[in-house]
Amino acid sequence: MQLANEAVAQGEAKPLREIFEIVQGRHPGRMIRVGFDTGGGTRQYWLRMVTHSGSLQTVTVDAFTGATMNVRGC
Repeated sequence: MQLANEAVAQGEAKPLREIFEIVQGRHPGRMIRVGFDTGGGTRQYWLRMVTHSGSLQTVTVDAFTGATMNVRGC
């Protein structure tokens, strides 16, 4: 998460708490894991969530805008 903290400090990403609020509004559930990636030229958070029905999903979000980039279910 050091890369995420650096990106937030430089104004290139939103703090995780803001991202989590955005994701919770679109994909309610319990966050069980989170990561930060800079692959593909964009900064992105990924959040692994357990939905209320018990399924796992990974939500990938643009770290600067908060826009959902991908949702994968398991």
